[in-house]
This record gives sequence, C-alpha cells and structure tokens, in this order.
Amino acid sequence: MNSVMFSIDCENESSITFLNLLIIAYTYLREHGGLRQIAGLGLPITRSSASVFMFCYSTILLTMCRNIITFLRETFLHRFVPFDGAVSMHKYIAFWAFIMSSM
Repeated sequence: MNSVMFSIDCENESSITFLNLLIIAYTYLREHGGLRQIAGLGLPITRSSASVFMFCYSTILLTMCRNIITFLRETFLHRFVPFDGAVSMHKYIAFWAFIMSSM
C-alpha cells in the first residue's frame, strides 16, 4: 500500500501563523470584564479560538476562487499573500481551522 503524506509547501506560513496568534492574543486580552472573573479562563480561550475559526473559514473560501485569485494577483497584495500557492495555502488554513475547532 502506498501511504500519502500530508505536506504543506506554503511560502508565507509564518505570516498566517503570526496573524492567527495575533487574533488569539487580541481576543484573549480584550476579555477583561466581570464575566471573565466568573467563567475563568474558559471564556477568553473559547472566544479567541472562535475568532481564529471565523478568520480561517472566511479566507479558506477565497483560496479556491480562481477569478478572485486572478484579480488579486494584479494588486499590491501579491507581495504579502502567495496566490500562486493557493492550494497549499488552502491546506494550511484548513489545518489551523482544525486546530481551533478542537479547542
């Protein structure tokens, strides 16, 4: 039997990872009200993973829309987002969505 390895060859993995960690930190630090004192750490962790979850699922669809990718490839965003590696970026974002759904 042939085994299939799951590998991701995305050029800007670190920028997506940094953005996800930034969303987690912002959402975690934003929770400072009385509900956090009652619920403990469960509330900010749940809300921060939900924020990353929403970001992942909003961008996972954009990585498979060929017309949008062709349009965005001609803008300044091609410096920051690897539109040529859309499939590998799709897999990487799906990986983050899986991790955040397990939290």
